[in-house]
Amino acid sequence: MLRGNKMAFKDDYKKLEEKFKRQVEKDNQPPGFHSEYLPNISPEGRVDFVLIGSEPSTGGNSKGYRSPKNFSGSVEDFILHFCIKKYLCQGDETYYLTDLSKGAMPVRVASKPDRTRRYEAWYPILRKELELVRKPRAPIIPIGREVWGFLSKKKTQQITCRVLHYSKNAAPHYPRMKTLYPEYYTRFESSVGWEHIEQTVKRIATEGKMPGDYVEGILGNLKGKTLTDSRKMLMFTYKVQFESIRKAAGLA
Repeated sequence: MLRGNKMAFKDDYKKLEEKFKRQVEKDNQPPGFHSEYLPNISPEGRVDFVLIGSEPSTGGNSKGYRSPKNFSGSVEDFILHFCIKKYLCQGDETYYLTDLSKGAMPVRVASKPDRTRRYEAWYPILRKELELVRKPRAPIIPIGREVWGFLSKKKTQQITCRVLHYSKNAAPHYPRMKTLYPEYYTRFESSVGWEHIEQTVKRIATEGKMPGDYVEGILGNLKGKTLTDSRKMLMFTYKVQFESIRKAAGLA
């Protein structure tokens, strides 16, 4: 992409972010409802894959550390980034992670009955976002059942089958792929380690142009954590699902 095109893309994305902020303000108009705009890691240009979650969470962590960007505050966030880069993208292919609505809120608030109404309000903006960031025919990958169901009802073009969300509620589903492909899992298990998560943190910090203390803060928060069996099964699930998506899209 030429430099002029890159600058135009960045300008267009900044204008889109202003729409995100205004819609979050509209979301917060009902009495007692509050969400906070949490920016995504903006792409440098059009991407080969777009993954869409539900909404950012303000769940935080035990040490109270909050990332300044979406999808960059927990082990599971970085597991997702690692698996997308390792098992979905090939060569110089790129991806973009976003949420259907952009206001961060506690999980207990996000799951309330008015969620569909909020998604309806955000959908026209999401369409503009997809028009800007996607390469022609780039697959749109829903994260979790809620998003997949909503986008399917909207007959959104180029959506694939959904991939597992990494929420606590989804944890009982982590072992399924291991059970289906035990030998494949055995070969996979020794190929991943905690160093891959630390490397991913540093990559995301660079790509997201995070503040200087970001790497120190987030690595400090993750200190002492490990790739548990549960997390390895989550990674394996993403590996199998992403390989399947590539094959279905004719990219294998």
